[in-house]
Amino acid sequence: MARERGFLVVIDMRGKQTCTNVRQILKALSTIESPSPVQVFIIKPDKFWEKQKASMSLGTWGFEVEMISFESLTKLVDPTQLPKSVGGTYPYDHDEWIETRLELEKWIWNITEIMEKLDSVRREICEGEQPVDVKTADLALKKSQVSKKSIFNIPVEGIGGEADRIIARISQPTRGVINPDLQATVPYISNLIDSLRLLKGDVYKLWDNRQVDLVKVYQQKLFEHDAEQMIETLRPYKKLFERTMGDVGGCASDVDRLAGEFEQYQITVQSLEVSVTQVFQQGNHLRSIGARTQIRDQK
Repeated sequence: MARERGFLVVIDMRGKQTCTNVRQILKALSTIESPSPVQVFIIKPDKFWEKQKASMSLGTWGFEVEMISFESLTKLVDPTQLPKSVGGTYPYDHDEWIETRLELEKWIWNITEIMEKLDSVRREICEGEQPVDVKTADLALKKSQVSKKSIFNIPVEGIGGEADRIIARISQPTRGVINPDLQATVPYISNLIDSLRLLKGDVYKLWDNRQVDLVKVYQQKLFEHDAEQMIETLRPYKKLFERTMGDVGGCASDVDRLAGEFEQYQITVQSLEVSVTQVFQQGNHLRSIGARTQIRDQK
């Protein structure tokens, strides 16, 4: 018989399994390309009319399909190869498998989504435009802080803890025996955790380098802005001095007036000296830390 040398499938229709669901299972089985024969045993529904409906609606397939009673199953199949739910003694718990599988898939979906978000942050960092003025530099720094939160808010340890719990559940099931399909996912789970840690570290390094660069650019653009403002403030005094430097007056009253104006001019210019010195100090500091744009002493 096929069950002795091929692939045997048992479908239990005593519960909520409908004819439509069973047909889908049979359809999936018909797509299997295997040299081994397939035989399907369908445990009959409990109610008479459901049995008749099932017999008429399941159709014909390219493999053996036989409807049997629950009592007959253990006479046709070795009970040690059947789970407890269908009268056997094989230590397999389907509910345990479903629960573990759902938990595993949910975890994989979650970590995959997190890694995609990290990749998105990495692209934003790598493709970030270079600021051109104080406003864009300030905006870039604010965006950088948002990226930092996105990186640091990823609970790698928590995700790793969930992975350890799932691995423990797979390796030490509370019901049944270790499922080889689930056990085969353990290395994959560990690799995903390692990949997440590595990705987070790489993205953080990119962010840190970008942050250092943005701080320098912001300070530089701020210096350029302050220097330009200082030049604009000093320019009228320079022009005034050039225009009046040769005027010595024609009489004593003119000399007194010019002397008073020059004294006021001197006081005003000297009051700006502190601000000018600060701008120069800022520029020298930027040059000492390797500011990328040329910084020139303004004459």
